[in-house]
Amino acid sequence: MNYWIFQGNPRHKDKDDRYFDVTKYVLEEDVLTWEVRQKHYVNQIKTDDLVFIWRADGNQKGSGGIIAKGIVVSDVRFNVEKDVNQVEVKVIERKVTPEAGMILRSELKQDIVLSELQIIKQPSGTNFKLSDEEFTLLEQVWNKTRGIIKKENCSFYPSLSEYDPDITVNQFEELLLNESVVKRSWLDTLYFLYQMGGEGTCKQISIKYGNTPQHYNRHAINIAKAIHNEIDCKLYLNKDNKTTYWPILFYGKELRSSNEGEFIWKLREPLLEAIQSMNKKGIFECMKDEQEFFYNTILYGPPGTGKTYHSVLYAVAICDQIKIETLKAKPYEEVLSRYHQLKDEGRICFTTFHQSYGYEEFIEGIQPLITDHEAGEIKYCYKNGIFKRFCQTAQCSLSTSQPKPYVFIIDEINRGNVSKIFGELITLIEATKRLGMSEEMTVSLPYTGDSFGVPNNVYLLGTMNTADRSIALMDTALRRRFNFIEMLPDSKVLEEIGIGSITINDETLNLVNLLELMNRRIEYLFDREHMIGHAFFTPLKKDPTLGRLATIFEKSIIPLLQEYFYEDYEKIQLVLGDNAKEDQYKFILDEPLRVREIFSGHPDLDLPDKKYNIQRSAFYYLQSYKKIGVGV
Repeated sequence: MNYWIFQGNPRHKDKDDRYFDVTKYVLEEDVLTWEVRQKHYVNQIKTDDLVFIWRADGNQKGSGGIIAKGIVVSDVRFNVEKDVNQVEVKVIERKVTPEAGMILRSELKQDIVLSELQIIKQPSGTNFKLSDEEFTLLEQVWNKTRGIIKKENCSFYPSLSEYDPDITVNQFEELLLNESVVKRSWLDTLYFLYQMGGEGTCKQISIKYGNTPQHYNRHAINIAKAIHNEIDCKLYLNKDNKTTYWPILFYGKELRSSNEGEFIWKLREPLLEAIQSMNKKGIFECMKDEQEFFYNTILYGPPGTGKTYHSVLYAVAICDQIKIETLKAKPYEEVLSRYHQLKDEGRICFTTFHQSYGYEEFIEGIQPLITDHEAGEIKYCYKNGIFKRFCQTAQCSLSTSQPKPYVFIIDEINRGNVSKIFGELITLIEATKRLGMSEEMTVSLPYTGDSFGVPNNVYLLGTMNTADRSIALMDTALRRRFNFIEMLPDSKVLEEIGIGSITINDETLNLVNLLELMNRRIEYLFDREHMIGHAFFTPLKKDPTLGRLATIFEKSIIPLLQEYFYEDYEKIQLVLGDNAKEDQYKFILDEPLRVREIFSGHPDLDLPDKKYNIQRSAFYYLQSYKKIGVGV
């Protein structure tokens, strides 16, 4: 896979002398057609490559930067009419203003690493190739897991002329692989720095991957001291004439104006090459497992896309510290059994938010207690909420020799009043504010006065139905503190469980094409947040009959479409292909409405000329489904 920046210039005119409105194009189109002007890239740009869309300044100085992220969905093709190579890019995410989170060129120019991007140094051009490290750093800035690290007047030190530990690539690799010299657990600092492009602060590593900055600082110094003890390399003398160990591994620089750490390390070139070699050999696989999970995550998407299903996978993966892909390869029954086991052990807790859910149920409140049933006497006592109790249990694990991860699942998180439910805890769930982290924070709770904080071994996992409420309408404080993973309809799941196509009465129905076609129509008529999930069709695995299919459409699909389109039956007909079917195969049957037969006189109203009915007999004809569209 390759990574790219594709640039669009608002000052560019087409053959009709019209300016190219990059922002409007990105906002209105889901699939962008982009020119490939650099001929040496024609054979390098491939399907599934990832792309950042860059808007040049144009006539608005300071407005340029990255406004969207996308994926290449076609090969490069030559457009004869326009005499240019073109490729199609599907937009994954848009952030077209600074308020929405776009990455400004002016910000990147100040970054110690990203200021070296080709598009910053030589901005003229349409297509720019990114290295793996450059893409990783840009993606971190895009996802707000890394800030801009501003350049300082001073440079990294010590220079090679000032100090050289004289350790080769092979020597570094041999020393790091020798567990009698360097403990494998110490390598996390070096690996995470490598993942961040080769440089960063301990605080940045802490923010992205958890644990404290002191943890990563200690591991780095441990490695440096261990290498010195093993090969007796010379040490660097600082300005106070004291021996210093970290320059064995890094160059360094103070950051006076950054809120993401006071000192930045940069991997020495031989060490960087050694880590690259070790990474190719799979030495860091266990650390890749650990870095897959964020403290606060929300799985979001339309109904039936497997959000609750995946919450089970994520919860088990976090608790057992293994990859999601590893769990997906196992039978789901086995994963579910492990989930229930962890739940019984108190390491997983599940709750559902709703409109009546409040702070008292979640954190703490006052509960009435009948002390004398005959006299009807009542007293009030404090009651800990479900999340407070869970955190207290998780905190006890931290005092053991092997602290374990705990997962708190919140189903339908967007249905509750998050500000009301979380209260002051909205700050405490931040990664750096957890107990044991660099900026750990506690609050005095309003009822009991207890000092309370969120332990750093508690993971919050939420699910959110976008058909109920768009992610854009969510509480801003919640959006800023959670990472979001989109769960879209995946027709491949139907193929994986053996129902990509089903045969009924010797005729084949292609369920994959049926689902994809209906969803393309919904996305065109409405949006991507209101599509139909693949999970609606999974009951056909056990019962691949026309009767089961009829039940799915009549009891689930039609009511869902009625809700989506507010009973606008003309659009529902378009989704189901009823506009092009014979009457007997229409799920939604339209009939002429003769106004004069209903109303007297000439009513001065805009009255409909059709009425619509659900035709239940159509659900039991296979042709009703095949005629939804071509290829079904």
